[in-house]
Amino acid sequence: MNLDVLTMLIMISITNLVMAGFIMIVGYNRGLASLNRLSLALLVNAPIYIVYYLQQSLPKAIFVHSCNTIAAIEIALLLYAIAGLRGVSLPRITYLLPIALAILTSVVLFDNDALCVAIECTIYVIQEALILRQLMMSKEMGSGRYLMFITTLLMMAMFAYRAIALVAGWSASTVVNADSDMNAITFLIIFMTVVLFSFGFMLAAFEQERLKMQKLHQQQTLRLERELHDGLGGHLAALSAMIGDGIENRQIFSETIDQALLDMRMIMDGIGDECRDVGMTLGLLRYRLQARLKTLGIDSTWDMDQLPVGCMLAEGGGLHLIRIVQEALTNVARHSGADHVGVRASVDRREPDHALLIEISDNGRGWDEVPDFGNGLNNMQKRAGMLGGILLISSRFGAGTRLTLTSPVTVETAP
Repeated sequence: MNLDVLTMLIMISITNLVMAGFIMIVGYNRGLASLNRLSLALLVNAPIYIVYYLQQSLPKAIFVHSCNTIAAIEIALLLYAIAGLRGVSLPRITYLLPIALAILTSVVLFDNDALCVAIECTIYVIQEALILRQLMMSKEMGSGRYLMFITTLLMMAMFAYRAIALVAGWSASTVVNADSDMNAITFLIIFMTVVLFSFGFMLAAFEQERLKMQKLHQQQTLRLERELHDGLGGHLAALSAMIGDGIENRQIFSETIDQALLDMRMIMDGIGDECRDVGMTLGLLRYRLQARLKTLGIDSTWDMDQLPVGCMLAEGGGLHLIRIVQEALTNVARHSGADHVGVRASVDRREPDHALLIEISDNGRGWDEVPDFGNGLNNMQKRAGMLGGILLISSRFGAGTRLTLTSPVTVETAP
């Protein structure tokens, strides 16, 4: 091996290791698992050059087995990284079968170098085709996707050319020997395509991260608009209507303003549909509502001892739960004449799917037939339906009123 080849070997290997280290650091800092997978592929890629260029000083068996296995592993890890970027899980056989076939080919065709390398190059072409398929199915990768697409095609063409050359009668030494000009050019091409592929991969990962943050920002904006419209906006509209109608009842004005201020405080607390944790949502509601009920002469108890940690509603369920409980307690304050209300939350684990049970009961006057308090009850029923649950109201004159909400939940256990 001459000095120029050795210099190229050292520079390529060091560059691969530096790239792997940089991408791994970025991946861990940004929480991008796909970048961590790519760094593993680059770490495996670096020794390939060493194995190929040291083949004259290595026993043939070690050279053949190691280089073919490392190449198959490296391409399998690239496929693994692309699958992570897409957020899909491929069957393990997709990764392991090409590696097993490469090892088997090296063992069975130990004495036929040309056919052995031709078959292995064919295996690599198939692996690259699987990567190409994943890229074709990918979305939201930006310009990085096209860069990876082009470099993958180049790698497929290079491996296919080597396989065809060997089948056409070229000697294995012409294709795989370290001193071969074709081999040196081939590995320079491999190195450049790996660098470009890695660059494209990072572009795609950051593009996905940017779109994810943009989507999160849009969701937060929509949530804020919805809560302002449904809560604070509704109260301000009611105040405007009362002023326009000439209503001068100070108590109604005061209650409406207090309710508007309460909604504003809950928005500032960040209680909304992005909060799925039942315990956290009820805890923040208690913090905001208990004192207000006390000023109205109503004691409240909140029993959540039977509520397990990690009790989660479906996506977007937090806001519906808030509005149901808020409306129920508002009705207690306005219409029941009660001086005590109890909120109890528990989970029935006997159901096939865990069922959340929330009971709100007061000691007010009660009704033999629950009167119509406007759209409040209808809205509560609709929100319960959006949770996938059922809202029941039972009342008896002189015995108070009980509202029962049943909704499916999941209980997430700590790892």
